[in-house]
Amino acid sequence: VRRGWGYDDVTGAYTEPELYSMVESLNEPYLPTEAQRIALLEAQTKLLEAQNKALADRGEFLEDCIAEMAGLLYV
Repeated sequence: VRRGWGYDDVTGAYTEPELYSMVESLNEPYLPTEAQRIALLEAQTKLLEAQNKALADRGEFLEDCIAEMAGLLYV
């Protein structure tokens, strides 16, 4: 079974597509719609915002650790 094959629920058999239609579909470029592009960019933005917040929180934690170690060392 490969990309482009069909499946018949009744018989449970897979059907091979015609060679011409399979080659033709492989040559067509995938162009997402504007709505799909917007949804993808929004999802990426949310992920990047979460990563940015996690890095900021980690930086604050490390600063606190350094300050605490310095306080113990120089007392």
